[in-house]
Amino acid sequence: MKIINTKILNWSRTKSYYGNVAYPKDYKDLEKIIKKSVVENDTISFRAGGNSYGDCFLNNKGKLIDLKYFNKIIDLNEKEKTLLVQCGTTIEDLLNHIIPKGYYVNSIPGTDKATVGGCINSNVHGKDAHLYGVFSNNVVSLKVMNSNGEIEIFDQKNENFNHVLGSFGLTYLILEAKLKVKKITSSMLKVNTIKFLNYDEMFEYFERYQNKDHQMMGAWINHFDPNGSGIFKTAIWSEQNEKKFKKINLISNVKKKIMDIFIYPFVKRLFGYRLIIRIINFFFYSFTKEKKQNLHYSDFYFPQAKILHNFSSFFPGGQINMQILIHKDIVRKLIKIISSLCIKYKMESWWCGVKKHKNDNFNLVFGLDGYDIALQWPKKFLKKKYFNNFYNELIELIIKHNC
Repeated sequence: MKIINTKILNWSRTKSYYGNVAYPKDYKDLEKIIKKSVVENDTISFRAGGNSYGDCFLNNKGKLIDLKYFNKIIDLNEKEKTLLVQCGTTIEDLLNHIIPKGYYVNSIPGTDKATVGGCINSNVHGKDAHLYGVFSNNVVSLKVMNSNGEIEIFDQKNENFNHVLGSFGLTYLILEAKLKVKKITSSMLKVNTIKFLNYDEMFEYFERYQNKDHQMMGAWINHFDPNGSGIFKTAIWSEQNEKKFKKINLISNVKKKIMDIFIYPFVKRLFGYRLIIRIINFFFYSFTKEKKQNLHYSDFYFPQAKILHNFSSFFPGGQINMQILIHKDIVRKLIKIISSLCIKYKMESWWCGVKKHKNDNFNLVFGLDGYDIALQWPKKFLKKKYFNNFYNELIELIIKHNC
């Protein structure tokens, strides 16, 4: 087992420190680390994909355990329609294993580099949250390790099962998960792209296409437009039976290196200016065409990964994300108030997304019947003289309306 002192950075590139990272190879290694930490009164945290926006796996006063070697896909049981995987299995590897066999897992997040353990710990959601809720709805059973280094197995009948889901690894370390899978007829999606002029039109499209049982929906808003113009996309699995299902085909490592060396440094400078982002938002809306088309799943679900493999590195000083979940009864009014506040303080989101949610009843989840709006800015915006006023007003709105 390797232990390396290295620079540790969160996904958003907003926080970093130098510390010890342990790379256990098997469950025995994990048991030793955990038992030793108890004796030495040392703190430990866990990282798999390292895709969390905030600082939940950072631990500058203790040890970070990297779970990248726990990435085995153990068994696809087609009779039970279940998949058994280790916690460090990435979404990309998971989908590339099951999609060619005609299966899919609901509530996939917007990054293919997230891991199964991270998706459960963070209780992520996807573009199908209006139908299937959060990722933990997929979980049938779990193999976990407790704080004494002991392995336990929980199914949905066990009272501790719900204490694992959405706990960020603070209760148990997830080792393996058995997930429900669903049968699909194709790796292709029928995608409908529609432009809207304002927020009210956007919500009408969400309601209309939910009633048509479209499996995936989402909207992008030009947050610099006071009316809230934007682009709505909906998708449904193609009914055409494919003889050969296609794997996810994202950007290659060679292309990533070329972009890192020759393209990213230049583009990163442009992303430092609000005016440039405003222009990009305008042109993105103006040149997007309304159309119906057949797209491969990965082209629809992971468009940024095929162009910008490390989106947070574009933002000067890193990327600040805020995702606000608003109840459906007040969302039409409140989203306009929040957006007006952002425009007032010149804090428009540089990429503003909206998704629809359904309520979930897990112990550690904030799901409700409503919508989320995702806001993001460069970290350097936190240094603006009016940022505190903006942030305080925004938080007051969130608390007042029980968001």
